[in-house]
Amino acid sequence: MLDPAKFYFVGNNLSLDFVNTLAANAAGPVDLIESVGDLLAWAVRAGLIDYAKAESLELVWKLDREEILARASGFRESLHRMYEDLHGNRTLNDSELLKLNRMLSRQTGTAVVVKVDDHFEKRFRSDQSDPDQLFASIANSAADLLCYSEPELIKKCENDQCVLMFLDTTKNHSRRWCSMANCGNRAKAAAFYQRKKARESV
Repeated sequence: MLDPAKFYFVGNNLSLDFVNTLAANAAGPVDLIESVGDLLAWAVRAGLIDYAKAESLELVWKLDREEILARASGFRESLHRMYEDLHGNRTLNDSELLKLNRMLSRQTGTAVVVKVDDHFEKRFRSDQSDPDQLFASIANSAADLLCYSEPELIKKCENDQCVLMFLDTTKNHSRRWCSMANCGNRAKAAAFYQRKKARESV
C-alpha cells in the first residue's frame, strides 16, 4: 500500500523536497525511498501523478525496480551535492550541472493552458508513467531554483540533528527551521528548559 503521508514537503521547491527524501533520525540517515512504491507515493504527494495511476505503475515499475531506484538515488545525490555547494557558497561543480542538463534533455511533453479559479495558468504536461519524465520534472524544478532564486536562500535546518533543506521564501529571509511544528518547537522547548534550569540554579 502506497504511503504518501510519510514524506517531508517543507522545501518550497520540488527538487528540494526530493532531496529531503533522505532524512535523518537519532540513529542516522533514513532513506524514505526504499522501493518503487515509495518513489510513486512521493510523486503522488508531489502532485505529479494521482493515486490510482501510481498503484497501476507500481506493478510495472517493479520489473525494473533496481535500475529505477539506482537512478533515483544517484540523481538525488547529485542534487544534494549541488545544493550543498550553493548553501556553502562554493562554486557549482560542472559535472553536477551536466547531470542536471542530461536529465532535462529527457523531458518530453506539451504545454497546456488550464483555468485555475478566476485566472489561467500555463503548465507543462508529460507522461509521468515513464520514470524519465518523473525525474525530468524534478530536474525542471531544480533548473528554476538555480535560475530564478538567490543561492543564499537555499538553507539547511538549523537543528544539528536535521538534514532537511529548504528555499527561504519568507519576507525578511529569516527562516531557520525545516518547520516550526518539528525542529522549531523543539528548539524553543530546549531554550525554555535551559532558561528555567539557569534560573533555578541561581
